[in-house]
Amino acid sequence: MSEQNSAIAHGATVSADECAAQCQTARELLSQHKYNEALACCRRIEELNGCDEKAPQMLADIVIAQNRDQAGLQIDGNPGRRLNDRSAQEARPVGVSIATVTGGGPSLTVIQQMEAAIRDRPSIPDLYLQLAQAYLDKDRDYDAERLLSKGREATDHDFRVQTMWEEVSMLRHARRVEIAKDELKTNDTPQSRQALADVIKDRDKAELDIFRGRVKRQGADAAAHYGLGICLQRADRTRDACDHLEKALADPNMRAPAALALGHCLRQLDDAPGAMRHYRLAADSALWTDQLACRNEALAEASKIAAQMKLTKLAERYASAMSK
Repeated sequence: MSEQNSAIAHGATVSADECAAQCQTARELLSQHKYNEALACCRRIEELNGCDEKAPQMLADIVIAQNRDQAGLQIDGNPGRRLNDRSAQEARPVGVSIATVTGGGPSLTVIQQMEAAIRDRPSIPDLYLQLAQAYLDKDRDYDAERLLSKGREATDHDFRVQTMWEEVSMLRHARRVEIAKDELKTNDTPQSRQALADVIKDRDKAELDIFRGRVKRQGADAAAHYGLGICLQRADRTRDACDHLEKALADPNMRAPAALALGHCLRQLDDAPGAMRHYRLAADSALWTDQLACRNEALAEASKIAAQMKLTKLAERYASAMSK
């Protein structure tokens, strides 16, 4: 190999290592809800050779978590925190300057500047992401969904715009379910029960379509397979769910929740030993602080199975291993 080719090969290895390190750092910051720092890692990833495919997915993950966290919805089964003190500037998921595009007239609000920027430059994906986030900050989720739907076409189905549209759509369905549940609590009638059943059905169909699309677009992406597995499990298509959840096990970041869900599926299929094995895997694979609930649930379920199998000491050991 020539010296030039050797140097190129060495440089590619260094870039791959640096890419992996930045991805790991971004994941850790994301698990700590430090979104701005995680986004800074994404920008560094985008600058590295060989990381073109990793940066958009990482950015999408951050946008997803940021939106759900702000809305107070659940993230992978854990309650999200509402971030009331974040300014609109901090909430922006990308770094394009609105003032650069529009001139930033002093008489215009930030949202008005963004809207004007999109009218002037309708094909720039970052502008849709910024304005959608600004709408979400003002609880204007309908406007955000409508904007991103338009942006999908205008940006030739940009990966980030498509992903954020999907997340906002799921967020709106989740809110409808919560509203219907609240209505049922205060007014338990056949009509309110039917209304709840209808919005749950709509949510399940929308999420199933979204995650099917993600698996088709993203192939081996573990998060997409995990999401589709959960949707199929919810639809009582347990064996199909197992196929996708098994694929999600390949990603260390998704292994704990995927193994937990797979354990639930195997219990439904009366495979107690297989369920216990995956519950143990879920507990052992919980890497992040926000996966503590996942770990405890897995240990609790493993303890129940061990008790049913008359393995008393093992059941006690699993129960005692749960974090307080």
